[in-house]
Amino acid sequence: MAEPDVTTVSISHPKSNSELRTSRRIPEFDAIRVWATGAVIVLHAAYAYCIWPMPGLVWPVPIDQPSPLANAAFWWIEGWVMAVFFLMSGYLAAQTAERGAWKLITSRTQRLLIPLLTIGIVFVFADLVIWCVGFGLTQQATWREVFRMTIPHDIKTHLFGPSHLWYLQYLFRLCLCVAAISAASAMLRKRGISMHLRVADLLSKPIAFGFAPLVAFAGCLAIFHWSPEVYLGFQHDFQPYPPKFLHGTLFFGLGLLLHRCDDPLAALRKGWIVYLSAAAAVFVLLLPVVHETLAGDRLATTDHLRTLLLAAFATTATFGHLGLFSLGNFGKSERCRFLARASYWTYLLHHGLVGAVATALYFVPIAATLKFFIAVPLVGATCLVTYRHFVMGRWIERLLDGKLFVRPKSDSARAPVNAPGPAEAA
Repeated sequence: MAEPDVTTVSISHPKSNSELRTSRRIPEFDAIRVWATGAVIVLHAAYAYCIWPMPGLVWPVPIDQPSPLANAAFWWIEGWVMAVFFLMSGYLAAQTAERGAWKLITSRTQRLLIPLLTIGIVFVFADLVIWCVGFGLTQQATWREVFRMTIPHDIKTHLFGPSHLWYLQYLFRLCLCVAAISAASAMLRKRGISMHLRVADLLSKPIAFGFAPLVAFAGCLAIFHWSPEVYLGFQHDFQPYPPKFLHGTLFFGLGLLLHRCDDPLAALRKGWIVYLSAAAAVFVLLLPVVHETLAGDRLATTDHLRTLLLAAFATTATFGHLGLFSLGNFGKSERCRFLARASYWTYLLHHGLVGAVATALYFVPIAATLKFFIAVPLVGATCLVTYRHFVMGRWIERLLDGKLFVRPKSDSARAPVNAPGPAEAA
């Protein structure tokens, strides 16, 4: 980590020796990124076999081949996986902002915005083609409607947007906000005005992150009361959906707090069993409520029990998985380093592959659960093989790493340093 300069995030304070770590790479985050990226593959592979379709989420095959196992996997992962990514992203944004607001802007422009507007457009277009072929093959639309793009209105309404890359635009906006606060803080410091708050001293204590689950729970209560669609629906648009953006902001902000603590993951590693046990108990109650809501089209109705269960599950599952994924020494292994390097490419590629595999398997007369078990390793292996042979060490990897115009270094020098990857760039 570079020496902090005067251009710091407004919540910053004089760092302790333990916080001024010189190593930029955090093995636990590599491990969390790898496991969470795998969970995203499982999430999308499971959706084709859910019991009820998610409002607003268009899929290339009809959701009419249910698997109770795949259904449970989908709704379990849906509750926490993006919160984990946003939280890691907040930590990494704070880490980069220590080197200045402009460094944060340029870094995230290179790693988020440029990939989104270049190779991201290619993947979104490929997704659109795969989805349209699926509509035709599964008779959700006629081929004439597909070629003329006059597909049924209920599909077309939710078809166009950034697809699974919505996270990139949300994250880039949040990083711009952090950069703006950092720049404002620096300007005030130059004028002799300190933004140092006493409450920041309290938040800097290692124990402070223990209060993060309470903050997350309170925030999720408000957000899910306002819009349960954040969990129970998909908003496909080129502009952020305000409640969903607020949800990301909540966990992104907790990531900023995470950066202020000496070793907050240590507490989570000790308590992950408690968190996940609580999450499992809540999920048993939540899943029937989810089915009842979707079956009865009751998203627009206020349900306090549903809100409470959603908030409790999102909080306990998020912090439980953070602790679980950071256990052991997996993050320090060469295998984890490779998978972390491949995670951004996996994030970009897997969505279209999932759609193509789901379309192909739709016509295979086997159990839906078996299709689910085929899709997950097939998609994951394809992502890793294509990364190894077509991306690793090539211009695409440099593009994703924000170093397209930088002379390539040796593999050891380019080992992952918390990037690229879904945590800050996917």
